[in-house]
Amino acid sequence: MGCLLFFLFCMTKNSLRSGSQESSGPRVWRWVVKFTLKLYLRYSRTLATASVRSLRQEMSVTARTESTRERILSVAESIILNNGFSGTSIDDIIKNAAITKGGFFYHFNGKKELAKALVERYLEQDNRIFEELFFASDQDSDDPLKQIIGFLDRFAAMVENLDETHPGCLVAGFTYESQQFDEEIQDLIKQGVLVWRKLFQLRLERVSEQYSLQTDISITAIADMFTSCVEGGIILSRIFKSNDALVQQVQLYREFLRLAFVA
Repeated sequence: MGCLLFFLFCMTKNSLRSGSQESSGPRVWRWVVKFTLKLYLRYSRTLATASVRSLRQEMSVTARTESTRERILSVAESIILNNGFSGTSIDDIIKNAAITKGGFFYHFNGKKELAKALVERYLEQDNRIFEELFFASDQDSDDPLKQIIGFLDRFAAMVENLDETHPGCLVAGFTYESQQFDEEIQDLIKQGVLVWRKLFQLRLERVSEQYSLQTDISITAIADMFTSCVEGGIILSRIFKSNDALVQQVQLYREFLRLAFVA
């Protein structure tokens, strides 16, 4: 593009130097400017089109990559919850995810990295659900106890509306097989459970500022009770192949809080 502009400039300069073409010099220069501008605009549109096409292609590749990774994690979680981590092979995951071995190792260098990604994904999903349920409950009331009660009601309703029996808890499953994992993954699980504890502990402390706690049990222990009720309820639901047990455990925790805190 620069070479062409230089060429046109030289032609115009020579034209202007020519005595016989002195009167036509300005017309030639205007023609050069118009032609160059038109050429520049066409060139710019071509570049813009190419850039958009390239960006779309990159986005498409990224979306396919993320989709494949998510499919691997989803399939792996389902198999592990049924067979356990040690009872699940990479070949099992590859077969059920309908991918190649190369496709698996493109995303994960082995079962350890897969396990870490599964725990991070599971905790992130749970935390997002808790945040959404608490956000909805917070809109209904300014009372901290009613907010927790509302959260538990919504949580129980969510479980009750599941199409199938609760598939199980990946955190609990990995805890039972803790010998399979290094300290990094074990610590990741521990930190995840501590986040759940802190979530309820902070809210229960706000409740205790307005209500009298009718027990010597610590706020921290009462916060952990949510996790124990849910995990125990999941086990019972798996045994009896019904979500009723999990719903009832959540409702029992709700009733305990209602009786434990008195205005």
